Amino acid sequence: KYQNLVETIEEGVINLDANENFNYANQAAAHIFGYTVEELLSKNLKDVIAPEMINKVYQESKNRQLGVSSKYELIIIRKNGVKRIIKVTVTPKLNKENKFIGSSGIFFDITQQVNSVNELKNQYELTKLVSEISSIDQMCEAILNYLLSHRDIDAGGIYIVDEESKSLILKKSA
Repeated sequence: KYQNLVETIEEGVINLDANENFNYANQAAAHIFGYTVEELLSKNLKDVIAPEMINKVYQESKNRQLGVSSKYELIIIRKNGVKRIIKVTVTPKLNKENKFIGSSGIFFDITQQVNSVNELKNQYELTKLVSEISSIDQMCEAILNYLLSHRDIDAGGIYIVDEESKSLILKKSA
């Protein structure tokens, strides 16, 4: 009855068995993980999550075995090695004897939203930092140090044109 809906929505829908092996995945789930549906069905959840998430997933799995549903964020690793952040809602699946037999989950990729929020926070921090500085030398140093600590770069520089002397001044940091 709802098969067409599940297969056409943009959110990933999965079923896991009690050992967290995928036994159902819709097309959106496969797309989010970067696999085909068939490839995903040959995986265990631990195969596609970031190593730093293992303890989180272990705790969430224990909760599901106790019959507890949950919502949380999870970092996954796509087939191509790229990490993505997904928002997950997971519910336990119980058999007629009320025994835990697996989980059903729905999720969507929130990587872009998380990155946008982080970028806004970084811009706010930088704006606040720069607004508290009075000299151009301090400002250049603060901006360079900020960029070096918030970006994947090892060294940087800012060129300043001194219009009086018609010279170019390099402010650098390493």
